[in-house]
Amino acid sequence: MLGKVVREGVSVYLPYVNTHSSVDFRTVMVNRMDEPVPYNFEFNAPDGISAVGGAEAEGILPESSLSVLKARKVVTVTGSRTYTTASLTVSASPEMIDITTFKRTKATAARIRCGISRRNNRKRSDQPADWRGPMRAAFFV
Repeated sequence: MLGKVVREGVSVYLPYVNTHSSVDFRTVMVNRMDEPVPYNFEFNAPDGISAVGGAEAEGILPESSLSVLKARKVVTVTGSRTYTTASLTVSASPEMIDITTFKRTKATAARIRCGISRRNNRKRSDQPADWRGPMRAAFFV
């Protein structure tokens, strides 16, 4: 025997990681293991664009935790565009890790904070005063 695998891993391709100031792009990771696990981002920038890992490009997910990473802290993108692609690797059993991404523009966030419906652009009178509007997010694993 030449060797043995001592730890499984999860690798996810992120086709779009945006660092533009008007977009709040985040990666969410859930660690259901009883031990901390390392993670690492690798970036594949298109021609003419530079993508350099930031302070949170690699790190440790605490045991039994949910971690939310902002794109602007994970990568710095320079060049003609503000986005790149990435591969995220987490050294853990695939059944014990959940990974998702979401983005929210500042315009959407303002509508949610003000309780404005996209359908009619005004607050309905039958909604409670603390109504925050519909919260929509797309999750990809």
